[in-house]
Formats: sequence, C-alpha cells, structure tokens
Amino acid sequence: MPLSRLRLVLLLMVSVSTCVFAHEATEEFTADVTTEAKPWTHLEFQNDPDNFQFAVVSDRTGSPRAGVFQDAVKKLNWMMPEFVISVGDLIQGTSENAQTNDAEWDEMMSWIEPLKMPFFFAAGNHDIQMKWIEGRVQPEDMLAQWNERFGTTHYSFVYKNVLFVVLFTNDNKEQFIGENQVAYFEQTMAENEDVRWTFVLLHHPLWLYPHESNFSRIENALRGRKHTVLAGHHHRYVQMDRNDSDYILLASTGGGSKLRGQAFGEFDHFAWFTMTDEGPVMANLELSGIMPKDVATEKSFKHMQALEQSASAKTHVILETQSDGTVIGGSVFVELQNRSPEPLKVTGQFKHNHKVYPRLEGPIAEELTGRQSQIIETELMIVESFSVADGEILELDLTFSQSGLADMEIHQSIAVSLVPRRVDLIALEEMEFVEVTELMLRAPDDGRNIRYTIDGSEPTKDSNLAAGPISLNEDTVLKARLITKGGIGGAVDTVRFKKIPAGRGLIARYYEHDNSKGHVNQMPIFTGLSPTLIKRVDNIDLSQITRRAEDFAVVFRGWFDVPESGNYGFHVESADGVRLMIDGKDIVDDQIKHPRRESSGFANLEAGRHAIELHFFQANRDSYLRVEYTIPSGQRLPIPPAALFLDEKQSLSNSLF
Repeated sequence: MPLSRLRLVLLLMVSVSTCVFAHEATEEFTADVTTEAKPWTHLEFQNDPDNFQFAVVSDRTGSPRAGVFQDAVKKLNWMMPEFVISVGDLIQGTSENAQTNDAEWDEMMSWIEPLKMPFFFAAGNHDIQMKWIEGRVQPEDMLAQWNERFGTTHYSFVYKNVLFVVLFTNDNKEQFIGENQVAYFEQTMAENEDVRWTFVLLHHPLWLYPHESNFSRIENALRGRKHTVLAGHHHRYVQMDRNDSDYILLASTGGGSKLRGQAFGEFDHFAWFTMTDEGPVMANLELSGIMPKDVATEKSFKHMQALEQSASAKTHVILETQSDGTVIGGSVFVELQNRSPEPLKVTGQFKHNHKVYPRLEGPIAEELTGRQSQIIETELMIVESFSVADGEILELDLTFSQSGLADMEIHQSIAVSLVPRRVDLIALEEMEFVEVTELMLRAPDDGRNIRYTIDGSEPTKDSNLAAGPISLNEDTVLKARLITKGGIGGAVDTVRFKKIPAGRGLIARYYEHDNSKGHVNQMPIFTGLSPTLIKRVDNIDLSQITRRAEDFAVVFRGWFDVPESGNYGFHVESADGVRLMIDGKDIVDDQIKHPRRESSGFANLEAGRHAIELHFFQANRDSYLRVEYTIPSGQRLPIPPAALFLDEKQSLSNSLF
C-alpha cells in the first residue's frame, strides 16, 4: 500500500472527529468527508476480490417520466454492482418552498432505499438550482437541505485503489466550479498520485466550455493521469475522446427525452463499469437491453444533427368540391427538401383511410441530390363521400437517411388535412439591398403558375409570369400569387424592396423559427431558409433587426476595417448560440443553446478590410449579444460602427434564390 494511503487509513481508524466512522474505514475504501451527515446511503459493498463493478445513473428529472427510475433501481438489484453513483438531477426542484422540496427528497429516498448496494449522490441543477425565481424554493434552502441530508456537495473516495471525485457544477452560479472547489480538486490529485485510475463525476459537461466554467483547471490537474470523466444534464448520450481519455455524456434514467434511439443517443439506461488492472471496461445497459460505449459518438451526433436540420417534408392539397363542400376529387402534393450538400434517401407510404386513398403505384422511394427539392403528386380517389367540413386526414409516414451512415435515419409522420390551405410563395416581407438584387419564385409542380406585378396592382392570370430570376435595382413593391389553369388566383404575397447606398453598417438577415414542435435549440442551417427581413444595421445589434423575444436567428454580414496589422482577439458574449467568422474562417464557434457566457478567438489580420459574418440564434428566455475585440496593443474595445461597411458586393450575398 502506498505510504499516503496507509497514513490516511490510520487517521481514519484513530479519529472519529476528522473522518468517517472507524468501522467504515477499510483497506479498499477511504473518504475525506468530515461531516456527520454522509453523501451516501451505506458502505456495505458487494465485493469482488479481484475486479469490481459499479453503475452510474443519469438524470431522472427535467420532465420526469413516471416509474422509469424505480425500474432502474429494480434492475440494478438484478445486476448487483458493488455500488451506484449518480450524476445528479434526482428531484424536480421546482416546488413552491423548502417544505415541498423536502417532500421530493423524501420520495426520492424511498425509491433508493430498496437498493442492496451503496448509492453515492451528486448534485445537479434540479437538486440545487442557483436561479432566484419568484414562487419557487430558493437556492439557499436547497443547499441547506442538501447539506443536512448529505453533508457536502463535493467529495472523493478511494475504492480498491481507484479514485472517485464528485464535483458540484452549480457552485454559487450555474455551470461553474468555484475557486475553493478547484483548490480542493488539485489537492486531492496531489494526495492520490498512485491510484490506478481516476473517475470524475459531475452534472454539467463543463468540458464543452472549459475556460468559462473553470473546468480547464480541473483538466490541468488531471493531465498525465489515467482517468474517465462522466456527466449528464443534456439527456443525450455522446462518447468523446478528449486528452486521450473517455469523456462521456450520459443519456437519461427517467428524465425528459424524445427516446428516438441509439443514433440520437436518446434512451433510458445506466452505465456499467468493470474495473480491471488494464483499466475500466464500460457497457451501456439500456433498461431494455445492452449497448456499447460508442453507441453515439461525437462524430455520429454531428451527422445526425445535420440530417435533422437538412431533411424536411411539406404537403398541400387541391380539392374539387361540390357547392355543399362534398369532396369529389383532388390531389395531394408532397414536397421533399434536402438542404444539405449530401444525397438524401426518402422512403414512406400513406396509411390506409376508409374514405379516400392516394393513387400511387407503390411506396414513396426517392433519392435527392445535394440541395435538391422534389414534389410528388398523387391523385385522390374517393371511396366514401365526405365533406371539407368533416376534417378528414391522410396519414403519411416518411423516413430520411443518408448513404454511408448506417442506422442513421429520422422518421416523420404527417397528418395531411384534406382542407385547401394557402401556399406561401416567399417568407420575406421586407428587404434592403445595395445596387441590385435578384429573386426566384418557384411554383409548386402541380400545374399552377406564379404571376406577379411590380407596380402595386393585384396580379391576375395576365400579369408577368415568374419563369426565371426577377432582377430589381430600385425601390419596389412586388406582389405575387398562384394562378390555377382555370385562372383562379390564390392569396397575394407582398414584399417591399428598398435600395440603399453602399457605406457604413452591415446587412442583417432576420429569420423566425417555427416553434410548433418546441424551441430550436441549435444553430439553424441557413442554406435554403427564407429570411423574414433583410435590412441595413449600424452595428452588430439585435435591437435593430429583431421583431420578437424568442425563436429567431440573425445573420450579420459586411466588411470590417482593421487600422493596423497584428493579432486581434474577438470576444462574443451571447445567449443563445453564436458563430463569428472573419474572412470565412471560424473565430468563435459556440452554436448550442446556452446561458449567457463569453467565448473568444484570435486572428492575425493585415491592415485593411476583412469580410465579417456573425450567426446568432435565440431559443427562449432572455436573448443577449455583445461583440468586442482586443487590438494588437492589448486594449479591449467594442467594435465601433465606423469600422463596419457594406458595398456593392453585398448585393450578391442577398440574392434570394
């Protein structure tokens, strides 16, 4: 036994006031907890004399699903690990006061009580939240209750010469490790240099933003050690290789999840570790099966994320009706869209309907090339009489996949309402442009065409046909509408164009998300998306372009004048996601939804003008965006409006094809 461990064991045996109780000190287990309350249930380990197994459970709350965690407890007893560790979020923590919050802990402890092995606690943001919200239990009450039950928010123990360190990632503020806790971690590493492995457990995956959270100092202390880092919070499994070690983001053990399966990293599980002389062997035990460690990697996660954003389908119908609304025929149009540069495969079929069926020769099976859209038309055959007022629907199931990405596919179910609906020709409402701009209006491939005017009059069947690019070089009010073969016109879309001179400022493109399926939580892929507004702004300022408080995105583009050559730092403080590019190169890349924080990057720039582009998206709650830069002398300043320009080249980037 190393001398440092022997000394610690002796101290544990002779002093109750400075350690865990003497009968709890063994050659395999030591701990540095000095409080009377302990952050574990008991220390009756289910020992294997050679190797040992332990399990890690993940988030139970954040839209908890009833019964899942209790099911995990039952199956943990079947598997019989030597102990179980949590990465936090065991209670909902949004109750009205300390009394109701305490009742949640009582309920949780009753669920854990049947475990036959020790259970080690870690605090998540639901267990101890650091947001002072009116009408909710306050952070100081939650912290006091935690300490009363478990003694401490961070601690370590050694079992069979393996070090386990549990950290608290809401240390006085959200997603942060405080100075005292960092110092504690550094000291713990120094005192346990000879362990055969180190496990670090925390709730938030702070390695995703290590400099803002103090986690970079944790990693510095881990450097050169054999270690594994485990976290939860995102309810989505991703295994990452970092610093020649496994950094693993666990999925859920009953917490909110879409449960879309392994490719998405969305499932209920606990992680199973067997500690050997060569290191830990890990398997993911889904509550209904067993999965390997790399079930969803950082690489596969990015592929699936891109597939989610690039593949979509929309439907519309044309119905032939009698005067009383009885449907006697019609067609359904399915528009498939691929916004990615990679080929996309789409398969699917309509479900059976007793009153109407689509006249297709077989299931849908299409392959779209990169950035391609395709419309499939199917004639409706009436089997049993029905009216538009009946609200009849056709159900369509589609599957999207990309070649070369095995087991990576997404499914979409569409309820096609058999009621005629308006087709938007263009989402844009207003646009400012420099010199000249062009747009293309694309009609559905169903026999209708688009007619438009630029003199303010209403389009008719005899107006200009939108058969190619429309070029504009002056202030214009464009009106467009779909016209059927019989000359019947649909709703009129109106877009206002304003020509502006080159000069100071940037061009901002403003997008509004469709949040019918929930808030967008990651940066959109802007290719193929139609902006709502395009206008000049004086600087990178959300207030000059946004129209609502959440579910929007903005792209700022233009030129940035650098007065002298040298190394420039760029600092972007934002909530939510942001991406800053200079001359087409990423300088700041922090695109996931996150609370307000700052990210920085650096670039060596020659004196003169450089292309600048900033992407920003807002999901929900408070939006924030501020950009500053550090000049070569070291002075940090806001980017001055006088350094931002747009010119005639801007017209090219604003074409609406």
